[in-house]
Amino acid sequence: MKKKPKRKGPKLVKIFPDSSWLISLLNKKDSNHDHIKSSFGFLTGQHATFFLSSLVILETMNGLTKNENGFTVRTAEKCIKSFFKKITLRTEKPIKLEKILHKYHQFVKNRKIRSNTTVDFYIVTEGMVLGSHILTVDKKMYKLTKPTYKNIYLISEKVKGIKSDLPRFVENIVNNSV
Repeated sequence: MKKKPKRKGPKLVKIFPDSSWLISLLNKKDSNHDHIKSSFGFLTGQHATFFLSSLVILETMNGLTKNENGFTVRTAEKCIKSFFKKITLRTEKPIKLEKILHKYHQFVKNRKIRSNTTVDFYIVTEGMVLGSHILTVDKKMYKLTKPTYKNIYLISEKVKGIKSDLPRFVENIVNNSV
């Protein structure tokens, strides 16, 4: 029996952040900022690769520039560019219609996942197809997706009735990185 060759170097840690996670990371006034910053600090030490869709980037820009956050478009843009400089980034590539339809068929039968908003459905299914760890602060997205996809993590201490998944997330990354 042939042995598989051992992979050299650390295992690729794929992260697909939701815009809620990014907004909390980039906005120092956000109530989840410190907790999210802790998860980001951990990830930089793990040489994680962040997968971002244009949809998440646009939603993050929009969230940062809403009145309650007080960011100008220019400030939000600087924050996002600064974040990009700190990470290994992969963005989406255009895909063919057949791949899009195939992806939809993979998840169409799952009623809970389909109950997500259109944007959240896109984010969750993209993260699942990539086999990545999905990071969010969005309670509804988390609750609808968690029964089907174990690698979604609610990184917040502020969500009533749910403990933060930061310890579980760290444990999974550490245990699966060898």
